Amino acid sequence: MTVTTPVTGSTADATDDLILSVRGLRTTFAGLHGPVHAVQDVDLDLRRGTTLAVVGESGSGKSVTVRSLLGILDPGGRVEAGTALFRADAGDAPVDLLQLGPKSTALREVRGKQVGMIFQEPMASLSPMQTIGAHIVEVLRIHLGMTKAEARERGISLLRRVGIADPARCMDSYSFQLSGGMCQRAMIALALACDPRLLIADEPTTALDVTTQAKVLDLLEETTAESNLSVLFITHDLGVVARVADHVAVMRYGALVESGPAAQVFEDPQHEYTQQLVRASTVRPRHARAQPRAESGASAPAALLPVVEVSDLHVTFGGKARAFSRRAEPVHAVAGVTLEVLPGETLGLVGESGSGKTTTGRAVVGAQVPTGGSVVYRDADGVTHDLVSMSKEARRGFRTDVRMVFQDPYTSLNPRMRLLEILAEPLRINHLASGSEMQDRVAAALERVGLEADHMNRYPHAFSGGQRQRVNIARALITEPRLVVADEAVSALDVSVRAQILELLNGLQDDFGLAYLFISHDLSVVESVCDRVAVMQHGMIVESRPTADLFAEPQHEYTRMLLDSVPVPDPSAYARR
Repeated sequence: MTVTTPVTGSTADATDDLILSVRGLRTTFAGLHGPVHAVQDVDLDLRRGTTLAVVGESGSGKSVTVRSLLGILDPGGRVEAGTALFRADAGDAPVDLLQLGPKSTALREVRGKQVGMIFQEPMASLSPMQTIGAHIVEVLRIHLGMTKAEARERGISLLRRVGIADPARCMDSYSFQLSGGMCQRAMIALALACDPRLLIADEPTTALDVTTQAKVLDLLEETTAESNLSVLFITHDLGVVARVADHVAVMRYGALVESGPAAQVFEDPQHEYTQQLVRASTVRPRHARAQPRAESGASAPAALLPVVEVSDLHVTFGGKARAFSRRAEPVHAVAGVTLEVLPGETLGLVGESGSGKTTTGRAVVGAQVPTGGSVVYRDADGVTHDLVSMSKEARRGFRTDVRMVFQDPYTSLNPRMRLLEILAEPLRINHLASGSEMQDRVAAALERVGLEADHMNRYPHAFSGGQRQRVNIARALITEPRLVVADEAVSALDVSVRAQILELLNGLQDDFGLAYLFISHDLSVVESVCDRVAVMQHGMIVESRPTADLFAEPQHEYTRMLLDSVPVPDPSAYARR
């Protein structure tokens, strides 16, 4: 298919109206069987003061495209052809970013000062050896020549601007002391530190709950309007695209397949792939079930009883001064949570960052020791076991039955292990398979989540964020568990892959009677997959009801606020600039 006219309808020559004009960009990576063409002859135009959203599946070349422009490709990557004319201010002579050289002083001057970037995974981008303040101060001193005191004062102001309630404490905190959402807000503050002309945002709201996402999007829109800031926005969330984008460019297999004004692309997509993405973004609520499904091989009475019962769960952190922390008072992360999950049921657990939902999930799988309450697991024979009171040694016997998909696809995979070793580890430790059988089960697990069997010989760095999350899901399911705690299991996936993974999870549930505790900030996903929903705020459950009832008539004010913050994939729902 012939690609539509570039979004601005301009010629290749940069004009005062264009801040960025990319033509014929080609980027390759060295592969075992020859070069991998990650970006193929891509043309993009971005008008000053507007937002261009680049969308597509994981591995489509979105992130590689913007990394090519800034000379920050991973080892083995090389820009083979193209131009990228950048003009920071109207009237300036255009600079071809691709001709500056990745290590040149000129490109370093552009990066951070004239072009800011929000990376996809803040936990992987922020050094755990430096405080958040050290990151911000370094950028301000290098690019703006500020003193340490001036840089710290501005850093506090920036953190407050992106919605961090205690910015001074955040300046002195390390990334591992903050939630994923807090780290992402700190990353946004870092990208805006030098008041850049162009902001490249690579999945900037993926790790954020819906209310924080709405605040961040408000911030980006306000900054764009006030500073005439131009934004190149990469995301898989078409609801976010509909809200922020003036124009949309759709990529697949490294090529641009369609581009145009946002309203046009949503209302009348021309390419089959774009039509597929728009269809996949439409929520299809899950039909209510008359009763929970029986497990394969389980008696009817046991199948009607909960797989797990959490009663009056408490998790408290602190209470005394600790290393790297000035906080001495205790933090009640979970304060009296009670819930249950039935066989074959999906219970959604939603709430803002810091509400306690991840800590609750970690307590259920034994990754976090509660300070009070009980977590009772019921095995296939109906025998109950309190996972809190039993010893660590005894709890190991249940690690094949109760599994977890962790939130961060980058830090949860060992970069020094191949996928074969990563997925085989729970089989080997629990003596479930060995030799060729183990390899066969790893191959089947990879194919089950949409990856290829021969990917088992690759390392995590060879995969995109969405592909790594599929590996995490395969690892959780490889032991054939009865209960899976899915902590933001699909937050890193684009809409089409997300739909495939959710269909996979539902299919496995139908086949084996799996129970899911589904932790998510994406309420559209929760509506489409969950039977019941529990809403958490400040460590407590404030509302718990069947999904259809909760979405139709939310009872608690906090639940109504969450639902009002969900972006919808319809540009007409938002006032355009």
